[in-house]
Amino acid sequence: MTTLLDLKSSVLRQVQRSQSLRGRREPTPTPSSPLTHCPDPLPRRISEESVEFFERVNAILQKQENMLRAAQAEGQKGACTVPPPQEHVDQAFIPDRIRRTELDLLYEEAVYTVVNRVGVPSPEHVITDEELFAYLLKVFDMGEEEHDIILQKVQEAKRASFSLRVSVVKAKSLMAKDANGYSDPYCMLGILLGQSPRETEEKKERKFSFRKKKDKLEKRSSTKEVLPTACIQVTEVKAETLNPVWDEHFLFEIDDVHNDLLHLDIWDHDDDVSVAEACKKLNEVSGLRGMGRYFKQIAKSVRSNGSASSGSEENADDFLGCINIPLNEIPIVGYDTWFKLEPRSSTSKVQGECHLILKLFTSQRDTALSKKDSNVSIHKKLLSQIVEYEHAHVKREPYNWNGHVCPPAWTVLTHHAVQTDLSPLQQAIIRWQCYSSHHRTQRLCYSLLLRLLRTIDAEWDPIAVRGDLERQLSDSFRLYTEHCLCLMKNMRQVFPCTSAAAITRYELMLRGIGYMQNMQAFKTVCPLRNDLQLDITTAAK
Repeated sequence: MTTLLDLKSSVLRQVQRSQSLRGRREPTPTPSSPLTHCPDPLPRRISEESVEFFERVNAILQKQENMLRAAQAEGQKGACTVPPPQEHVDQAFIPDRIRRTELDLLYEEAVYTVVNRVGVPSPEHVITDEELFAYLLKVFDMGEEEHDIILQKVQEAKRASFSLRVSVVKAKSLMAKDANGYSDPYCMLGILLGQSPRETEEKKERKFSFRKKKDKLEKRSSTKEVLPTACIQVTEVKAETLNPVWDEHFLFEIDDVHNDLLHLDIWDHDDDVSVAEACKKLNEVSGLRGMGRYFKQIAKSVRSNGSASSGSEENADDFLGCINIPLNEIPIVGYDTWFKLEPRSSTSKVQGECHLILKLFTSQRDTALSKKDSNVSIHKKLLSQIVEYEHAHVKREPYNWNGHVCPPAWTVLTHHAVQTDLSPLQQAIIRWQCYSSHHRTQRLCYSLLLRLLRTIDAEWDPIAVRGDLERQLSDSFRLYTEHCLCLMKNMRQVFPCTSAAAITRYELMLRGIGYMQNMQAFKTVCPLRNDLQLDITTAAK
């Protein structure tokens, strides 16, 4: 409204100024002046046309003013509660609904996720199976009898196999062990198998280290299996530094996700010793518990051509610290944090911290859907089903829904994304696909869609988006832009200026389209779509 008033004032000022200038510049006509010979009707006709023109302009401005005043008055009375007009959509944009048989398979996947969930939940997550199952029954419109059949099938299926991804990023403020004031640090890490109840009690009384006395380790060795080399991993040696950067990644298969433990040692390396060669002897270790003894051999006794150590702790000055992380204490979404290095005994002196990234995920799932479909596709179907249910139960301003789901929904979705090892970028793309597709049939808040686009932009990595995922992202961008262009062609009906809510939605939609056009992701997956601005201009006109 202010802009229109300024335009009106500017036009009137120009008219007054032009008349004033004409009055100053035109000399008073004299009898000898040629102007005395000009006919009188011409200036009068020009003046009448000017007045008529400005009267029409004034009427147009006044009409716009009245409309904007009405919209402003509507907003002051609570226009946000007045829904904007329906956004009619071409039927070609409406996705197909999922069939009942596919819903049953998807329900099995969701139940399997609940039964096999691991990790420490955050405060916003639901803990009990009963609450999660009660929510899923409503989402999938499932009967109690059908639920019992599927639950029994899941319980009889093979339990999910878990793996642990460990990224040893870096360490800082380590203790200097060499004469030059530095150390040559490297890490040794492995999975310690689950403890028996008696061993658990013993563990509470002492700090564990891979370097333990021989007699204790032999007493704990209850099996005679050969320890596989993959159980112990070693990083590179970083020479002469107290703040090493490794950025190395390791993968461990987990036997007992509820009781196993990740153990990491940091040692100062002797240049005369080849740690890699020493680790090749791991297959000679007898007994799963013998791993601790062999860590001692590698880090301490290999200096004497691999001869056995007496088991004493005299050479403890090569030890820089250790970390013990029970797998059942890892949060659902994993760890990405600094861990303080611990001593292995009260006489050990250590300092510093180590930055680790840990994530648990399922390496094998025994569900019908996981055997025939990709994890990305399954998660997308699960999210779409939950979004449809959640939006249908929004009572206040459903057209302005911000996409938030209830705690049970968030719990199921988080566990499924983590268990199926979806990256943050994959999750961002899936959310965008689901919400933008749902928006074509049920209106959402455009600020939600803009926020999802920004998340993709922040996580974007073109190398990670290839094949089907790239094609699906391209299709979602294309369908969304076509949907918005369709709305722009009917903007007088869909976004009338008398509706404050409609004006706000139109502004947010344009902002989202403009942001999408400048995204690196959009330029990568839609390289030929460089005329979007022209399409928008044409549709608006």
